[in-house]
Amino acid sequence: IKDLLIVDGRNHYPDDIEATIQEITGGRAAAIAVPDDITEQLVAIIEFKRRGSTAEEVMLKLRSVKREVTSAISKSHSLRVADLVLVSPGSIPITTSGKIRRSACVERYRSDGFKRLDVAV
Repeated sequence: IKDLLIVDGRNHYPDDIEATIQEITGGRAAAIAVPDDITEQLVAIIEFKRRGSTAEEVMLKLRSVKREVTSAISKSHSLRVADLVLVSPGSIPITTSGKIRRSACVERYRSDGFKRLDVAV
């Protein structure tokens, strides 16, 4: 299992991207590369605790976090995030030792298995 993302022909370490995300969100994050027709695209999956008393406040906070994370990844790693998925805490698959199971994340993402917080119900 490779722990290296190749996006736009450049190598990136997912741990570095995840650290950038965690500086903003404080929660667990997974940076994965998902193949499309030509190349691999960066997808960030972020566990996020809902904050806000109304649905509107929650959605505003989620949008704000998505903007901040996308901007930080662009500035720090010169990468474009193809998709940013906000999920509830405990949604990202991990090993018994607490490491992120990136291959399981890719499978779950491709099968639309993550319950997204940023999609209005």
